[in-house]
Amino acid sequence: MIKRLIFDVDNTLITWKNEYYDYSLSNTFKDLGIPYDKSIIGSYDEVVEDYENYYDTYKREGFIKLLNERLNLNLPSNYIDVWMKYLSNCIETPSKEFIDTLEYLSSKYDLVILSNWFTESQVNRIKNMGIDKYFSKQIYTDKVKNKPNKEAFMEAIKPYNIDECIMIGDSKGKDIKGAESIGMKAILIDEKTKIEDLRRIL
Repeated sequence: MIKRLIFDVDNTLITWKNEYYDYSLSNTFKDLGIPYDKSIIGSYDEVVEDYENYYDTYKREGFIKLLNERLNLNLPSNYIDVWMKYLSNCIETPSKEFIDTLEYLSSKYDLVILSNWFTESQVNRIKNMGIDKYFSKQIYTDKVKNKPNKEAFMEAIKPYNIDECIMIGDSKGKDIKGAESIGMKAILIDEKTKIEDLRRIL
């Protein structure tokens, strides 16, 4: 019997839009007095993707170091803190159907979040969307190892058994294969299956 649903955040609960990079980076660079060139966005996105190939967890020092090396920048030690402030605003207004779906799911299952990112911005984004009340806990990988590491999923499962949980996310490798590798069921969120479809599926 399924008791807990484990949700990823970006492109699962919150659609990530390209303009979020420009908004958050331009304001962060402005606050720090650093010249901003919009052309770095493509390379910046690649660094974010590549970071998890170098590090098991999200750490401010390692992330800044990789950004500086790859983008030829000299970012200060407080860069992440300033950027997190602006990332907290990178959300969308949830539809009524989306909220109704979370209401329905939370009445039947225990809902938690498991996301590869820094705690501060993700917690604030979930709160700013007004959906934090539907989740009993939120787990981010500046505290545990990144998905698809087993440790991340085991932390999200507690205190349930693997066969009592389902992972729901947009990444075939990190979310779906990662969950399936420890024997947990998983549902892929993509152009065919949205969060709103879960009322029908589950």
